[in-house]
Amino acid sequence: MNYKKSVLSIFYLMILTLFSFSANIVIQGLKGTDIFINDVYNTTIQSEQTIIEIPEGNYNIKLKKSGFTDYEKNIQLQQNSYENLIAQQIPLTRIEFNLNIPQFTVEYEYQQTKINYELKNKDYIDIPYTVKSIKIMANEYNTLEVNLNSKPFLKTTITDELLKMGYIKINTTPEKSKVYYKNEYIGETPIIIEKEKIEDIYIEKEGYIREKIENYSNQGEMTINLNKGINLSIGSNPIETAVYIDGEYKGNTPYSSMLKKGKYTITLSKFGYKTKQMYINLEKEEDYNSYYITLESMFNEINIINAKEYEINIDGVYFGNGINKIYIDDSKHSFRALNKDKNINTVIDKNIKMIDLKRTSFINVVGSENEYINMLNKSLKSPSFFNLNLISNEQPVSIKTISNNYIVNAKPGESSDLFTKEDKAMLIISSNNPNTSFYINGDYVNAQDAINKIVNPGTYNIKANFANMSEIINVDIKDNEIKYINFNFKYDIPVKIKSDTGIKVNDKNYTNIPELFYLNMGANKIEYKNEKIIIFIYEPQYIDLTSLN
Repeated sequence: MNYKKSVLSIFYLMILTLFSFSANIVIQGLKGTDIFINDVYNTTIQSEQTIIEIPEGNYNIKLKKSGFTDYEKNIQLQQNSYENLIAQQIPLTRIEFNLNIPQFTVEYEYQQTKINYELKNKDYIDIPYTVKSIKIMANEYNTLEVNLNSKPFLKTTITDELLKMGYIKINTTPEKSKVYYKNEYIGETPIIIEKEKIEDIYIEKEGYIREKIENYSNQGEMTINLNKGINLSIGSNPIETAVYIDGEYKGNTPYSSMLKKGKYTITLSKFGYKTKQMYINLEKEEDYNSYYITLESMFNEINIINAKEYEINIDGVYFGNGINKIYIDDSKHSFRALNKDKNINTVIDKNIKMIDLKRTSFINVVGSENEYINMLNKSLKSPSFFNLNLISNEQPVSIKTISNNYIVNAKPGESSDLFTKEDKAMLIISSNNPNTSFYINGDYVNAQDAINKIVNPGTYNIKANFANMSEIINVDIKDNEIKYINFNFKYDIPVKIKSDTGIKVNDKNYTNIPELFYLNMGANKIEYKNEKIIIFIYEPQYIDLTSLN
């Protein structure tokens, strides 16, 4: 009997000891949430809060409820303490994947922790609906970032394409816009292209302004927002005339495009015709601005024969030998040709149709200002530049003024100078820009007079101004001497060249013709199909080499 009382006393003592070292956990969570302590199911929440009495120690507490995020916390309980847990349980949303690759990695951030899943196509994941974006990654593909706007408990299917490295997807607003690569149509948006082509991509849609892709961020996908514009339509005679808007080449006539509101300088240019410029003001979107322009022909061609052995210089620019043609403008130009035995120094203009460097003789006559000079029944004001083709090696030529008659021994492939007055000299001053302002010893001289300026012998300070550029040359000139002074300003002009084969421009080879050349103002050399031609360029120009004879 005493033995039974002793056992019972020990049992009560153990129970008392156990509860004297216990603690309480107070859990607040959603009704129906299962509670796991150290991964062992304990109970299910039935009311707003659940109290669990547990011995002191370290515990892992997990709360799980279908359709919600899990809640997990590690706690340390001491004797007679309690822990109050308020579970944050976020509704889940299901994301299903329908992609163009078999396997991939999905990453998103939740509660400042990055979470990754290795998935196969058609798999799905359940994530908190509050996640705003996910990243989809795969080897050799650009990372795809998808923005989410998920709803609790609903399913979202992501149907998209991952782009291989080196490619980009272009979207537009509005959609189905036309895409051009180097002005060649390649499809509609959305479209996938190689990244290396991005700088030559243009986007067009009727009623919207043509856009060139700029400020590319090197991402795998981009969206271009197109802006509505005002229509501009330009026709011309002849057709295939180049259209430049504010100095930028836009295409050939017939031309139609959408532009922003504002003022524009329109330049129409075609080689062989006088360039025409107009100023327009586009104001209302509903206006239809249509123009038809007729260009005036200006096709002045000088054929050069037997030029293989002659080095040619025009306006101070060296062009080498073998020049076949000069397409000259309305201005006069200094012309110099030299071989090992002979040289030609003169001034040429559009009235010359042919120069045979083995037969043509040039005679430069300097008299009094505006004195009439007559040679071979041709009468010109002084200073005069005559040329004639000789049959024999030398030929005496009669040159007459009002008071005198002179005989000059003309030689083929050479030039001769004749002064009809003593104490006279001539400056032949040229520039690569026809709008250059010249000053001789401080006095203004226009470009037309500077190319053949009669002066007295002496020392001269010659200044040339163009735009914000200025150059000065000092010269000493003697009695009955002609001096050639050339100014060359660096000023690039955009030029569109059409060719059906590779060409040389100013001695540089071009197998593939660029969209635009930027050539210095003035005379330039183009080599096309074994012909070397000189072309004068002063404004944006379109040159169709295939149309030249």
